[in-house]
Amino acid sequence: MNEPNEKTAKSMGRVIDFLEVKQLFEDNEERLGLKLLAGSEGFQRQIEVKHLHRPCLPLAGYIELFSYERIQILGNTEIFYLLGLDDEARLASIKKVMEFAIPCLIIANGSQPPMELLVQASEHKIPVFGTPLSTTDLTHLLSDYLDDQFAPTISVHGSLVDVYGTGMLLTGRSGIGKSEIALDLVERGHRIVADDRVRIDKKAEGVLIGTAPEVTRHIMEVRGVGLIDVRRMFGVRGIRVQKRVEVEVHLEEWDETFEWER
Repeated sequence: MNEPNEKTAKSMGRVIDFLEVKQLFEDNEERLGLKLLAGSEGFQRQIEVKHLHRPCLPLAGYIELFSYERIQILGNTEIFYLLGLDDEARLASIKKVMEFAIPCLIIANGSQPPMELLVQASEHKIPVFGTPLSTTDLTHLLSDYLDDQFAPTISVHGSLVDVYGTGMLLTGRSGIGKSEIALDLVERGHRIVADDRVRIDKKAEGVLIGTAPEVTRHIMEVRGVGLIDVRRMFGVRGIRVQKRVEVEVHLEEWDETFEWER
């Protein structure tokens, strides 16, 4: 048995370089309650980092370390600060920030942004969205979404089973018996996560999360038996949607001439 690692399967890997604002909006319109307020012409802008930023200091004039490449979150602090400025100072503050290549802005708490912000965003083609969510909830949910989108992903030929709470990845050549072993484990009360193809996302350093492709979720293919709907046959107790991959068991043909190590 081996500890799983990123080299388990080098083929079919995926690491996205950017995410378009249009996709961000479509994926989260209902989930985050997003409403487009301005800048629809900037939907093709690219989000290249998964981190978020609150532009408190840039709005106040300090732009030396402005992380403009991130999605900008405006909460009550930023909105009330802008509304507290006189018209000339407010416009100058907004113009200075809008000069940067910001992918998009999201206004939290259902706040109404200053009209100057919407006008400048439209002129610079920077999308502005509003959401009724609090700044804390928005940050949590959006960070979770971006983590998933930017997580390095590989597709592994094998089976993933939850065995006594441990995510066990069974690998080996085609036909060696991975699915048969996985089915036997399910019959003994353990839970299948994925069979044949396992999608593995690197969520953090040393954290690999395995799941099944949508089309084969809860389905197993066993030689001589055919397709098995695990959920229908064993109920919800026999399945899991995802599981952290903690152990890899690589199956090999027995060879009496080979010196096996424990």
